[in-house]
Amino acid sequence: ELDMMNEDALVLLGDAYVQGGQAHKAVTLYKEALSALEKAQSLRPDLIEEQSLKGQLQYQNEDLKGAEATLKQAIETSKDPLAYYNLGMV
Repeated sequence: ELDMMNEDALVLLGDAYVQGGQAHKAVTLYKEALSALEKAQSLRPDLIEEQSLKGQLQYQNEDLKGAEATLKQAIETSKDPLAYYNLGMV
């Protein structure tokens, strides 16, 4: 059973949904992944990983404005190269 208070588990779940979404583009996966990533971000706002994953997920689901805002926030928080890369894709 998933511990909904464990941010690492939520980030991993979000990442799994992102990877699944690349193949399926399923709306239900998008909503669940976004929810998991937002929960992880609320638990540990200092972690950059969930911001990058959230931006990637938004981009894959054609939420370009959301992806841009999320990734810009990730870059302000940390100079994560993946966030710069994903922002360039947007």
